[in-house]
Amino acid sequence: MIVMHRESPGGAAVMERSEPMMHWLGGLRSRGQLIDGDPIVPGGHMLVRADDVVIDKPINGTGTTAGITGYFIIDALSESEAVAIARSCPVLTEGVTVILRRVGRVG
Repeated sequence: MIVMHRESPGGAAVMERSEPMMHWLGGLRSRGQLIDGDPIVPGGHMLVRADDVVIDKPINGTGTTAGITGYFIIDALSESEAVAIARSCPVLTEGVTVILRRVGRVG
């Protein structure tokens, strides 16, 4: 899974529509490497349990989780191939951090 993270607010919609990004996603799709992916819209909630109470902390455009702008599920044969795919993402030059994580299977 590739998770896009931008430190400064804004830019998610522009990033997702940029021509280089669309070309990159099209290449992944044509090679059968793009399984799913979407932008993540601003806002949301982070639920935290503290002292046996669940606290709802709205995500309001600041903090670590606020900068998550999108995700892509990719299919790679190895970790090195997944790193190469993530490294080729064109928005790395636009102040976006690309986080690569392996998705496990339950059962």
